[in-house]
Amino acid sequence: MNISEFQAQITSELKIDKTKLDFCSAENPILIQKYIDFWLRESKKLNRMEAELRILQGQKVIYYKNDYNMIPENNKELDFLMNGDAEISKKIEELNNQSVLVKYLYETIQNFRDRGWSIKNMISFLQFTEATA
Repeated sequence: MNISEFQAQITSELKIDKTKLDFCSAENPILIQKYIDFWLRESKKLNRMEAELRILQGQKVIYYKNDYNMIPENNKELDFLMNGDAEISKKIEELNNQSVLVKYLYETIQNFRDRGWSIKNMISFLQFTEATA
């Protein structure tokens, strides 16, 4: 699932139906667990992508130091070649996008936790207003 699909799903699930606070309250822990599962899955994917990038960078260092037509004379030249490598650049972009998704899911979990407090406060307010009426 990409970030746009997550956004659409999260937006609809974060809504609180004021006429069904009991249902929303009961549903909240389930939704929190659902997004914790997503967060764990995507975090594992991020870790795997980081490992793949490190392996690719190691392979590219060996390539540029040994097999490349223009062998770099110092680390600055090597860094220049590594940063300009299309394959590494693509992996870094994918890694950055995955990192954004993991952070987004983490913040979503926090939003669902806050949603639980909002529901509790709404229920308390309704109980208060009914008791004083």
